[in-house]
Amino acid sequence: MPIYLIGALSLLGALALIGYLYEKRAEASDARRFPPPGQLVDVGGHKLHLLCMGEKQPGQPTVILESGHGAWSNDWRTVQPEIARFARVCAYDRAGFGWSEPGPRPRTPERIMTELHTLLTRAGEAGPYLLVGHSMGGPLARLFFTLYPQDVAGMVWIDSGHENMPRYIPFVQSAFRSFIVLARVGAFLARFGLIRLFGRRRILAGYTSVREPEARATLLAQTVRPQFLDALGDETATMTWPAQWARAPQTLGDLPVIALEVQYDAEVPTGYTPARWEMFRAGWRAIHEDLSALSSNTRRIPVQGGHNVMAEQPELVVQAVRDLLAYC
Repeated sequence: MPIYLIGALSLLGALALIGYLYEKRAEASDARRFPPPGQLVDVGGHKLHLLCMGEKQPGQPTVILESGHGAWSNDWRTVQPEIARFARVCAYDRAGFGWSEPGPRPRTPERIMTELHTLLTRAGEAGPYLLVGHSMGGPLARLFFTLYPQDVAGMVWIDSGHENMPRYIPFVQSAFRSFIVLARVGAFLARFGLIRLFGRRRILAGYTSVREPEARATLLAQTVRPQFLDALGDETATMTWPAQWARAPQTLGDLPVIALEVQYDAEVPTGYTPARWEMFRAGWRAIHEDLSALSSNTRRIPVQGGHNVMAEQPELVVQAVRDLLAYC
């Protein structure tokens, strides 16, 4: 092998080692700066982070907050303390996200919901539960109902996604595949500190609703880690595969449901063509229509604004939870 090639490989190896050690040291520093606000509970070989607030009133369900795709308990930082004024409310981090440890693969929806049930049981947070699901958290809440119907008193859907998104919005399948590739590449680069060094501005640009300095610092500490990007790729690969949702409910009977449904306006956002944006809007309207028929006891509330209702209009989420608790 030529000497110059040996030198180049040696330099590359040294840089990789330096980057790896830099990332490990930075992760250890972040762990000290941003300790978990809740408790870590062993759910069978790995620990999940659970943050509960408020007092449970006699006969009242415990409110469980289920985050959307790629999100964790930080998403509920505005909503959860307000709900805690009148109910027991718990947010948690799915395996690999937030303060939770990575879990076994594949990260199927059923495995995720089984882990949630184990988490709540071992933490002593007894049912019944009022499940609040944002975006992809909606299908997860419905799957939880399929697996543990006796434990579910009602649901709040916050602009819920569907178990079979490609049926309604065909282009999302290719978008998901591209997203998985980006997550896998990002996880590789993150192991050598490159996402931490060069990706911070791009990451924050994707979380415009996170404005508080402390919340932004915590967010960066979580999302630049390879663990987060691994989990993001794993969940996307399974949760967006319709076959994984074979046990999703065909009906919820008369289960009380409040659906907060964002009414996306006609203005085409950045990254969409007019035709693709109209396809998205039509598909999302169809999702709302079909989901509302799952329960004979669904109350639909149109919402003006963006998808991240918890950050933009937290009072709507808090009121929906209050109303449903009064009904349950």
